[in-house]
Amino acid sequence: MNLTGLAVVFTHDNATVAFSGIATTDNELSGGVSLSDSFDKADLKGAGGRTVARGAANRRHNLTVEVFFKDTSGSPTQAGAKGKAALPTMFGIVTLANFGNALYDGTWNYEGGSIASSTDGYQKATLQLSRSEASNGTPAAMTAVPAS
Repeated sequence: MNLTGLAVVFTHDNATVAFSGIATTDNELSGGVSLSDSFDKADLKGAGGRTVARGAANRRHNLTVEVFFKDTSGSPTQAGAKGKAALPTMFGIVTLANFGNALYDGTWNYEGGSIASSTDGYQKATLQLSRSEASNGTPAAMTAVPAS
């Protein structure tokens, strides 16, 4: 890739997505990646009902990523690619790498998603991921609590 003019992010070359049962070689980033930042807000109202102070806590990052599944075996087939399609477990860990930015790279919790197929297009999975504020104040994936 060659750029001219301003140095801007054009694409996420070599970025990878992996989760339990799906290796980075089984899928490829496709389409958009959308990151949103949110947090809880509280207003302190004084006499007369006017806001005199605001507080913010519990920062959360939500990310939507699209991938397509592929067969990378010695003799790849369409059936092999179809067989790779899967979604992570509920709140399962999804690992993103090679985005080159800590806002994206690292572990995320799976929040939901879908696999879409059509008669005139490709099969794609949309994964909705999240990170919640950790004790150090930065968003991080939450670890699973083992069943007792």
